[in-house]
Amino acid sequence: MHSTWPLAYADGNVSEPLLDHLIRTACLARCLFEDRALTLLRRWRRAWDPGYVLWLLGFLHDIGKASDGYRSSSTGKLGFPLHEYVSALIVYYCGDAASEREVDLGDLMKVLAKSIARHHAAMVDRDAVTVITAIENSLLTSGEKYVRRISYYLSKVDESTLRSLLVEGLKDMPYSTLITESVLKALEKLKGSRQSFLQQALQKLKVGRDSWVVGGLTGFLVLADNVAANAFRRVSDDGFTPLYISIWTRELRDRLDRCSTCLQGTVTGRG
Repeated sequence: MHSTWPLAYADGNVSEPLLDHLIRTACLARCLFEDRALTLLRRWRRAWDPGYVLWLLGFLHDIGKASDGYRSSSTGKLGFPLHEYVSALIVYYCGDAASEREVDLGDLMKVLAKSIARHHAAMVDRDAVTVITAIENSLLTSGEKYVRRISYYLSKVDESTLRSLLVEGLKDMPYSTLITESVLKALEKLKGSRQSFLQQALQKLKVGRDSWVVGGLTGFLVLADNVAANAFRRVSDDGFTPLYISIWTRELRDRLDRCSTCLQGTVTGRG
């Protein structure tokens, strides 16, 4: 059991606070890709500030790791299986709650949720097609297993811990109060739901005509997330992402030099 919580990573005596990782990832996403996201958002015909969108994407992508269901490990190394779906469901239903006051914000959150669900697609049996197809077909050995595990991790997310993360990470951001309130409403709804509801909820993470914007945002997130993790000397568990990131690190060398402050110290780079 780790006394410092929540964490983004832990292996023996080495650990990284979740808040630090979320802020580093948000900072990198904004610094590296703000101009490219502007082009994407213009094509989507949305007037959102691209830096704001990328900050939300990067900061919210791992909030599901705040679940106490991930806290124990017999080996000292924590695993966070399916945390991307825990995070994505919370963000998606945050969109539902936010839509009651700000429809455009609600729509944005739902798109971000779909990208968040896909940021570990390179890992075995974690891509959205595999997970959602299994759930749609109600496959006992896979679909129901996914739903049961996601339900369990959702049930162990502590509201006060999640609120503290959001208050710090969204400080001085537009709609910070509304997003925080909507996330907590979403969590309450999800924690009190039956597995049959979660089965339907996970299917809402499928892409349709929004696939191109989801794909673009997912690419930004995968790079920012893994660059932030690699800077902390931890590497993805799958066999493909390290090579993918090393290639893009060389490609983005000049931008990464400009964004180096995102990786310095702890809880930095808010800007």
